[in-house]
Amino acid sequence: MKYREEINSKTRIKEGSMLSLEEDKMSETLREIQKIVKDPETIIVCTGNILRGDDGVGIYIGRKLKELGLGGKVIVAEGGIEASIGEIRRAQGKRILLIDAVQANLKPGDIILTKVESIKETHLLTTHRIPIRIIAEILKQLYKVKEIIVLGIQVEKIQLGEEISREVRETADKIVEIILETLRKGREK
Repeated sequence: MKYREEINSKTRIKEGSMLSLEEDKMSETLREIQKIVKDPETIIVCTGNILRGDDGVGIYIGRKLKELGLGGKVIVAEGGIEASIGEIRRAQGKRILLIDAVQANLKPGDIILTKVESIKETHLLTTHRIPIRIIAEILKQLYKVKEIIVLGIQVEKIQLGEEISREVRETADKIVEIILETLRKGREK
């Protein structure tokens, strides 16, 4: 899908962009991720279920980012987004980059980058007690969050007790690297 939607003057993302890290077009999607992360009003919320193989990819990314010193910008929502609303409110981000596992019938490790309003509830694998769109509305209305962008990573396996698959872990490590480099460059300027 190549159509785009204007988000604001700083950032444009592809609605429902789904690209593999090996594809040439991925560089454009990675640049969009960098723009989102670079915005000082962006916080990164990572969620998932570490007991279900690839469904834990968001938690894996969040933990790595915190280990690398990005704790103030990253929230690891192990109990689900709804259990972390207070922490999200305290972070006072106006934009949220939500990193989670998805089932979007792509190749394992492919990503989707889209506004939360555009994602199908069936794509998100995390067992949210409250639908993500309702959580998004709560965050927007009560805490003045302007937008929530989902960075979803296509899973391969989600059985209980499984480890994160190789393809999904490689994508996760690449995302950690991109976020870390982007924020380090921002501090150097």
